Amino acid sequence: MTLYKKTFKILLPPTIVFLFHVLMIVVFRIYTIFPAFDIPMHLIGGLSIGISAIIWINFYKSQIQAPKWFLFLWIIGLTLLAVTLWEFAEFAGDYYFHTTMQVSLADTMLDALLGLVGGGIAGIYYVVKK
Repeated sequence: MTLYKKTFKILLPPTIVFLFHVLMIVVFRIYTIFPAFDIPMHLIGGLSIGISAIIWINFYKSQIQAPKWFLFLWIIGLTLLAVTLWEFAEFAGDYYFHTTMQVSLADTMLDALLGLVGGGIAGIYYVVKK
């Protein structure tokens, strides 16, 4: 399989989640109807990043000689990186474009926790499945 196909498959889960999120915002204006919509989206987003990490591991498992606990931490680490970058992007949007994506520190921390839980679910699935 070519590098482009591998990259496409790795990035597909979070891309689908992101496009769904944009669709719900732009077409259905979901946050005006259901303001807490970001709660399941952050959980699902973290899960999709964890799934991408699992896909990456599976592509390169013949080259990776690591115990399951390390691969679990790898999945969590990639999820935390994505969550952090996402929250920075929300902050930048609020700061530079005067949006209201981060309504409070508690909301931001809950978003980060939910992303981590989603990645943790993917990591636990990977460890148990193996």
